[in-house]
Amino acid sequence: MAIYHLTVKIISRGSGRSSVGAAAYRAGEKLHNEYDGTTHDYTNRRNTIGAAAYRAGGRLRGDDGKIRDFSVKSGIVYDEIMLPENAPKAYLDRETLWNAVEKSEKQSNAQTAREVEIALPNELNFDQQLKLVRYFIRQNFVNEGMIADFSFHSGHKDVGHNYEMELGDDPIPKDNPHVHILLTVRPINDDGTWGAKSKKEYILDRNGNRIRTKSGEWKSRKVNATNWDDVGTLLKWRESWAKSVNMVFEHFGIDERIDHRTLKAQGIDRVPTVHIGVAAKQMEKRGISSERGQENREILQENLELIRIDNMLKELERVRQRILAEANKEFEKKMAEVTREEQQIQREFTAELDRMWEQQVLSANPNNIGIFDSGERSIDSKNERQSIRTALRRPRPENERPDRERPSYEDIRPSRERPERGRDEKVFVRVR
Repeated sequence: MAIYHLTVKIISRGSGRSSVGAAAYRAGEKLHNEYDGTTHDYTNRRNTIGAAAYRAGGRLRGDDGKIRDFSVKSGIVYDEIMLPENAPKAYLDRETLWNAVEKSEKQSNAQTAREVEIALPNELNFDQQLKLVRYFIRQNFVNEGMIADFSFHSGHKDVGHNYEMELGDDPIPKDNPHVHILLTVRPINDDGTWGAKSKKEYILDRNGNRIRTKSGEWKSRKVNATNWDDVGTLLKWRESWAKSVNMVFEHFGIDERIDHRTLKAQGIDRVPTVHIGVAAKQMEKRGISSERGQENREILQENLELIRIDNMLKELERVRQRILAEANKEFEKKMAEVTREEQQIQREFTAELDRMWEQQVLSANPNNIGIFDSGERSIDSKNERQSIRTALRRPRPENERPDRERPSYEDIRPSRERPERGRDEKVFVRVR
């Protein structure tokens, strides 16, 4: 069953994280952060042998003697960097890219990257998933001016790790592939340099003049240079992923569909989980059960039961639709047979009417003037047509003739006995 999961997180120095470290972890590489001098080494998460083992879904031994077992797939599978047209080609190198990002930020609590985590559909193979992700990234991020560094992971290390499902997203199962997309947060100028995240806009009075504060500075507000932080943009990304996946499903004839909407908007009866917070999440990672963590685990169990019931109902609906389709097909077949029978009856009825007409004409034409040939009506001349009209003309019976005859002249002639009249008098004719 296809699941929907798309979350967006901000990587910032204020939380003790760096874009270089995040990129190294997600790509399984060794990267050096020039900003703080830290080297992040995650090469043990992937190598060529591991990638080949993943694609084969089996066990391979590397030169180091270690066995990469992907018969149950897990780990990093693939990584790639996609650039907009005006970005320097040097940024195709991961270490160069994210060190340039760190160098462009001056504040100690600066936001350095945005991470998008998406669950990939198990119904597609690796090549189909890769084409889908590339299409989605180009349409939503690269074409908008962001650099995207994405990595495919074959499974998740922590089942149900993300309890924050307020938007209705499903947790990523342990064996479900997913992709991590690291995005730059600064736009790139036409000359390839980093642009500003925001700009200062001065607040004006009704006369169009700038306003001073009590400290003597001009009153202003910060205006973002892009809409990448807007809630509406996040909702657009979520909807775009659902549409992209469903488009691919339809193309390959897969019946599954995913939905980006909230549980309430989808009309799904599922219990929303609660936010457990950073402290409780750290306790859970150390194996210490927290109150909210336990509450969420109970909610997840209830939701799994509700999902199971929903799946059963969907399966019953599919069975109902299949039975209905078969019944409609049988009905159409029966209707076609009835139509053929009606057409046959109509032909026989028409033939019988023709036979009766021929008999009537022959009985009215005792001389048999040859108006029929081989069972078909054919009239050869004007005289023959006139003979048929004469033969078929029925004489008018005596009882159908009118009793009143045409009036004679005696009935309408003027009266002889008439009075004297003047020259201007009118003459009236009496009809009896």
